[in-house]
Amino acid sequence: MILKYLSLLCVCGAFFASAPVLLAELPEASVYDEKTEKFYPYKARTLDDVEGYQERPENLEFSRYGGWKAKRVKATGFFRVEKIEGRWWVIDPEGYLYIHKAVNSVQLFKGYSPDNVYETLPGFGFNGTGNWSDIEIQDSRLKKSTPLAYCPKYSFVSSYKHKRKDKLPIAVFDDAFVDFCERKAKFFAQFKNDPHVFGYFIDNELSWTFTGGLESHLGVKDPKDKNYLAAVKFLSSRNKGVKDFTDDDADDYAALMLERYLTVVCAAVRKVDPNHMILGPRFNKNWNRSKEFMETAGRHLDIVALNHYHRWGTRNNELENIAIWSKKPLLMSEFYAMEKIPNFEEKGAGWRVEDEYSRALFYENFLTTQLEKPFVVGFHWFNFQDDFKDGSLTEAKAKRGIIDIKAKEYLKLKQSMRHVNDRIYDYIDYVDSRAKPDVTLPAEADAYFQGDKNVGAGPELLVRSASKKYARTAYLRFDPASINGKKIVSAKIQLFGTSLEEKLTGNYHAALVKNKSWKENDITLDNAPTGSTVLATWNHGDDIEIDVTKELISAIKNRDKLSIKVYDTLANKLEVTYGSREHPNTYAQPKLVVYYKK
Repeated sequence: MILKYLSLLCVCGAFFASAPVLLAELPEASVYDEKTEKFYPYKARTLDDVEGYQERPENLEFSRYGGWKAKRVKATGFFRVEKIEGRWWVIDPEGYLYIHKAVNSVQLFKGYSPDNVYETLPGFGFNGTGNWSDIEIQDSRLKKSTPLAYCPKYSFVSSYKHKRKDKLPIAVFDDAFVDFCERKAKFFAQFKNDPHVFGYFIDNELSWTFTGGLESHLGVKDPKDKNYLAAVKFLSSRNKGVKDFTDDDADDYAALMLERYLTVVCAAVRKVDPNHMILGPRFNKNWNRSKEFMETAGRHLDIVALNHYHRWGTRNNELENIAIWSKKPLLMSEFYAMEKIPNFEEKGAGWRVEDEYSRALFYENFLTTQLEKPFVVGFHWFNFQDDFKDGSLTEAKAKRGIIDIKAKEYLKLKQSMRHVNDRIYDYIDYVDSRAKPDVTLPAEADAYFQGDKNVGAGPELLVRSASKKYARTAYLRFDPASINGKKIVSAKIQLFGTSLEEKLTGNYHAALVKNKSWKENDITLDNAPTGSTVLATWNHGDDIEIDVTKELISAIKNRDKLSIKVYDTLANKLEVTYGSREHPNTYAQPKLVVYYKK
């Protein structure tokens, strides 16, 4: 819809179930890179770019709470979650399948009433409010006709730390923490019978390592302190002293802290309100590296909420880990793109883009990408209104709202958000009904090299632009001998991002390699074959999909193999990584997916 709205044209490309962002002739957002201080074109997929998708009117009708009117299961009178035919769903109070589409920090200000909120949010296609939103919004006279599911919050750990003189960030092993949580959980009793409550947040982005984890507990001066004793006991069980722990030890101790925290807090909350879901303390996405941590979260929470930043589309590997380990659905509890203000350094974790059009493209690309996953049940945009500069009532310091500082709606953003939000159930129905690949072929060989250093058996493929001695270039080869070339209608090489680096901007290229004789454990700069035809270019470090339909058909016809090289031409010293065929997680390994004529 955004393309029609702005009178732009694009060439549509295929995008398959569980696939990453396609690289066809898509519209481009203009994204700011903090390291080079320049804008770069980021390809973005809108709903109108999804090949084969056509809206069906029967999927565009909503229940009273904003659920999918065409799909209904058992109702309990409250929001809950259920896994149905392989996909996680929220079930609304009347039993309709539901995705929570919300906005954070919806706060009332002078001249802006609860009724105004109830008029504005549905206009953007949203059906709820997220974290840091005023509870008084529920006083609207429009509540009965247009319910907005909301998320009350109490910050247990953040509040409790002020009870200690040393302000220990996460003092969950204190005996007094149990009594504190039981008293403060009574806050939720007022919501016990309210069907409009989506679920509860119980803290925000706690620092389970670094300032708030193992090191902080070992730094407590009182040798009788329960947190200090817990840390010492933990290291002692591993035959380690207080000064020789590793990052892995810190991660495992974080899981121990989380177990104590969730056991105490969730029990206290459910004692006063057994009806509503607990969404957790809003983790950041980096906990995909710790299986034990996310298994712990899954044992206690109804939904795992993630503040999911620095991803243009998705890095399938990290979200798959969290969903598999926790065995619970995921909520994207924060994400956004802000408009870059000239000559001003904005603060915040979201993407900085050049204009409102780019923000709208980001929203469509992010949602259509994330909704491919059968475990994502909600999205919370950050935030409602632009931020004011300190002490100013006339200037913005961050343009990331859906309304500006004068409460004026961003109309291009509204057009795009409404278009996607209204069609979420229809799009999911389309995604889940698509045919699966007829062939999924692993790479026969893959490797990367740094100058004269070969890496042919590692779990990742590294790509980086630098001098010849330090540049990393990756090569992949597939053997299509088992594929029926006469039936092919589409073929894509999928690469899955595994980078720990947050925002990655580069000039990445995938080029066809005609000479396929390179060896996985031998290829270096000196003997690497050159690339010929450039198949795809992209700028971000997330998952990608490269169209090789014509190249695969040609390779099969000539009884040959298919090989590509992946390289970067932007010398900003950032390194992008993709899973190799040796990656321990099969869903992160490169694949060639092929579809036949039906």
